[in-house]
Amino acid sequence: MSEASAAPDNDDLSPPLSSLSSTTFNDVASLRAAAAAAASSKKDSDKKGEKLDPNSSSALKSVASKRTKTSKNPNLQKTITSSKKNNRWDSFDYTQHWYPVVWDCDVLPNQPTKVTLFDVDYVIAKNSQTGEWTALEDQCPHKAAALSEGRLTSSGYFQCAYHGWSFDGTTGDCVQIPQAAAGATSFPPNSCARPIPIREHQTMVWLWPGPMRASAGDYPDPPTVPEMDFPGWKVLRVVRDFDQVDWTLLASNIMDPDHGLFAHGALPFDWYSGSAKHPLKITEESFDNAGWTLSSQVPAVDKVLAVDRSKRQAMGLKVKEKKQTEDIQGTSRFIAPTTTTLCRRDVNDETSSVTAFWVTPVGTGRSRFMSAALFKSGKIPLTIPRWVMTINLNRFLDQDTLLVATQQPPLLRAEAEGVEEPRASLYSYGSATDKTVRLIDQFWDSTLFKVPNRAKTLQNLYRSGQLQRTPPREVVLDRKVQHLDICPDAQGFVKKCHIISRTSLAIAATWVVKALWDRVIPKRTRWLPILSLALAWITDQLRNQYYFVKTEASRNKDLNQTPKKVWLDP
Repeated sequence: MSEASAAPDNDDLSPPLSSLSSTTFNDVASLRAAAAAAASSKKDSDKKGEKLDPNSSSALKSVASKRTKTSKNPNLQKTITSSKKNNRWDSFDYTQHWYPVVWDCDVLPNQPTKVTLFDVDYVIAKNSQTGEWTALEDQCPHKAAALSEGRLTSSGYFQCAYHGWSFDGTTGDCVQIPQAAAGATSFPPNSCARPIPIREHQTMVWLWPGPMRASAGDYPDPPTVPEMDFPGWKVLRVVRDFDQVDWTLLASNIMDPDHGLFAHGALPFDWYSGSAKHPLKITEESFDNAGWTLSSQVPAVDKVLAVDRSKRQAMGLKVKEKKQTEDIQGTSRFIAPTTTTLCRRDVNDETSSVTAFWVTPVGTGRSRFMSAALFKSGKIPLTIPRWVMTINLNRFLDQDTLLVATQQPPLLRAEAEGVEEPRASLYSYGSATDKTVRLIDQFWDSTLFKVPNRAKTLQNLYRSGQLQRTPPREVVLDRKVQHLDICPDAQGFVKKCHIISRTSLAIAATWVVKALWDRVIPKRTRWLPILSLALAWITDQLRNQYYFVKTEASRNKDLNQTPKKVWLDP
């Protein structure tokens, strides 16, 4: 275990980053080298007045011995060579970890459900009779059709909807082919589907993308948030997909409290930030199976906001003083590569609430965001409906999702073009809190070459031009696709809103028609149409929260609050 305190000076924020051996890059090395070779060949051909296709065989065959980090300023260009120095994440293996893919409450019993991990689709299902979870790669070995489009038989087998082949979800064995000879029970090995280890843990479904082990006891346990198992604690669960945000960007964003004040206007984020007066206390831990955890602690008091209050007081503006104690610690913990928790803990290491986040690596440039708000029952006596939590969190996520999505094109382009440490190359670290952020970025830059299928997907995205720009706001912030379509609870709530709205309008219309027919306004029920129309309007507003709502006007309204409550304009 190592421990360090973050200091505000630039030297402390800019330690030398570990570089990787060129012999470890495997298929990513090929991609990076090919991109670098293409760029180099293009420069040479341009000098001769020729144009070179970066995807041509001549470009791909030319492999550079050194990688070049480029900048718009030619004076800043320098050559980076691969280092053979060992780094602390050499043994980290992305295939030897559990990954959360869905809340168990969002999977209908006996219903095949598609989930995606590292750009590979899987089909999962829960047998309502046995309570057993099973999972296969979402591809029938017969004609490569999606098994998630099929059904779960009464015996608990996955049955393909195309030709009726059935598979054991635990072993992947083909158990029935309707077109085979009558009574046949044995089928060729190539007729088997690929199984994947699956487990339910803390009300989430987890997948293990690595090789299967001999028994269930041979696997390590998934990351645990202890408070989720505490008696008397309430758990509010949410989920949202981001098809335009890479999972590494999302995970780094969660561990970056500095953005909370400006992107969200959420003042409590300042409690988790560092400063010159209150440097972060950072702890790293390494575990068996190449696990890595990063924790930070800091007094949960205002830092940026305290400076802003001083500025306002100096200008003679009225400022409300805050009484805060340094005994409470703002604690952040990142369990690589998926899990993050935030909470405030007292001197006895106790807390009354925790916010937990899980980021699923759906694929390169994509992610699934799962979160839970955990509270002691006494803090919130009532049970908060899931739709209330969902609407509030979606509004919160809309405030910075587009910003994170704009990071993606330049970052993934840098990865695809062979920049050795793309995050270190692109980002400028200037905050005391960036000590934590930079360590996580170092982790990504040092390990992402090991991520399954990342090189192939990066190549496809790069060559298709999808890394040239950020998709439109309406696409990046489409709540229907990202949440409504994947959450049965949300679908049920929206359906109820629709029914209530239409019923209320029908009642109001009936009242009006009857009043016109009778040519009299009933005194006892004259409130009925007003109440019905109000109810229809309210339910329509609630239903609209599950679709795109974060327009530029809404963004500007949020931005205008910054100088009022966060930071005075310079």
